[in-house]
Amino acid sequence: EELNLNDDYPDYPQGKCILLGNSLGGFVASRYAATTGKNDIGGLVLMSPAGAPLSEEELNHIKHVFNMNTLGDACYFVEKELGKPRHHIPFGVRHVVGWAARERVLRPSVQRMFDEASIGEIRLTEHEVGQIPCPVLLVWGMQESVFSEKHFDWFEHHLKKRKGHANSKLQVYRPHSLGHIPQLDGALITGAITAFVQRCCITGAPSGFTTSSSSTSSETQSSWHSRFFG
Repeated sequence: EELNLNDDYPDYPQGKCILLGNSLGGFVASRYAATTGKNDIGGLVLMSPAGAPLSEEELNHIKHVFNMNTLGDACYFVEKELGKPRHHIPFGVRHVVGWAARERVLRPSVQRMFDEASIGEIRLTEHEVGQIPCPVLLVWGMQESVFSEKHFDWFEHHLKKRKGHANSKLQVYRPHSLGHIPQLDGALITGAITAFVQRCCITGAPSGFTTSSSSTSSETQSSWHSRFFG
């Protein structure tokens, strides 16, 4: 409403937003879309979302990944989560991002979340996922190092199973070069989200659809979709 999106894009769902969530944010976004936010969401972008059932072994692995007692641990965490070898990360980024990540992870509130996860509080149910009524883009980088493939399979399976919602499309994007924090590659993620919104979230949009006020040609939009989703 603040951005007057419906004035510029009259075919965009009235009064709805595209909600994005990464990791724990993906869990929060999923639960919101399934419950109190049902009428507010025009599309949901989940990037390596948390919330699938975890075995004790998987939970211990996650705790190990986020174990940042030293700055060296934090720098290694950054390498793993960027999905890139050290020599491909710009000078200083490992230390700056690692320092910030370590400061956040060591907060008592974050440590409490790990404790809650160990007793099953931070997880979604199959029923909740089935209640998400909007199109979903599931982004899961091939360099993902926090959650296992079983975690991805659970989300893909239950998002595909959704029934009773006319607009419950699922689009899956698995970039080869990205890890647990895919939004750090802005160009790739922006292109994928643009293609998803144009194809799945604008009501009644045919293949290659262009809004009247958009400067992007239908040919370009079609190439976006082909590039990101085949």
